Amino acid sequence: MKLKKTRNLKVLSWIIALQNSPLAFFETIFFMMVTDSYLITMNLFLVIKLTLAISEVPTGIISDRFLGRKWTYLAGSFSLIISFIFYVLGWYNYQFLFIGAVFQSIGTAFNSGNTTALLHDNLKKIGEDKNYSKYLGAFGSVKFIYLGISLIVSGLLAHYFHILYVIYFIGLQRFITFSVGFFLKDITTYHKEKISFSGAIAHLIKAIKLFRTNKRLRLLAMISVLERGFIGSPRRLSRVFFKMFLPFSMFGLFMAGNLFIQSFASHFAHSIIKKFGYLKTFLKCDFFSIPLQAVGYIFPSILSPFLIQLGDDTTPIRGVAKSSLLHKEFTDKQRATMESLISIFGSLSYALFGILLGWIADAFSLRFALLFAVGCRLLLFPLFFKIFKYD
Repeated sequence: MKLKKTRNLKVLSWIIALQNSPLAFFETIFFMMVTDSYLITMNLFLVIKLTLAISEVPTGIISDRFLGRKWTYLAGSFSLIISFIFYVLGWYNYQFLFIGAVFQSIGTAFNSGNTTALLHDNLKKIGEDKNYSKYLGAFGSVKFIYLGISLIVSGLLAHYFHILYVIYFIGLQRFITFSVGFFLKDITTYHKEKISFSGAIAHLIKAIKLFRTNKRLRLLAMISVLERGFIGSPRRLSRVFFKMFLPFSMFGLFMAGNLFIQSFASHFAHSIIKKFGYLKTFLKCDFFSIPLQAVGYIFPSILSPFLIQLGDDTTPIRGVAKSSLLHKEFTDKQRATMESLISIFGSLSYALFGILLGWIADAFSLRFALLFAVGCRLLLFPLFFKIFKYD
């Protein structure tokens, strides 16, 4: 099936690609070079996660009821530009990094549920919402290709010049992403209201009630929240594990190569889901991923990074399947708010599970902590079977 490409969808495909910067791969290194302290570095990540958790719901309500998708996106992009400015200043005084971390989280919160809601609104406008997973997979494929290229460029900048040039490169990308947003046309499928505290609370209560009354949505939300901890949190630590076997000069190229693999996985996600169905897609991804990662950690060797990362390459397929299922259960008026509610608890899950993994790594070993995280993913299987009892 050929994808329909309206002007808005073309702009949105650029936005989805440009939103993902290589910062996540260099953030820890940059913070460590500035602060020379693991404690201060972890405090920065704590600020990022707490601010993100606090910001998620208000920004979702703003998108659904007040500013609309376009201006919410622009507000988030502008926050990321401010964050970049304070990160540059932070190179000279690390205290500025904390201000940059706050704006980084606010910008992320504005766009966390808004971008997918914007995509769904545009597809619904042209009668293509039933093919949401195909469009999300195709746009996600471009995202991974761009991220892979920008990761290689960033690695070269850090190697031949200075890591501060990576931050400049990310800043340039953020200015471009902000500018592209002005070409969006807001597809309004809801009635915008004047901002009022009582209206915001009423809107939030409606969204919470939907989680209480819709058991399928509640189970999907639980899986999404737990996955942020069980899969998202160990990812940062796994890169430290990779460094035990890969020289630094090869690390960026290795991660970029895997991003290209993930771009193919994202592109074919819709076809895979259509062939196997949602439940079998989740199970096949996990039956492939979990054993590979377990072997990589149990028998550490030069092959470990490849096995572990290959297991992680199924994430885009699972992500498209999960997002498609969630958006089938969301309502139009609460779409971004409901996604933000999931994100707020996902951020807490990420932070709390990360602290637990850090404690296990200190008390035992990094390898044991990461293996423990792989084992925790088995707890998700009963939830999957409960969801698909209703089909």
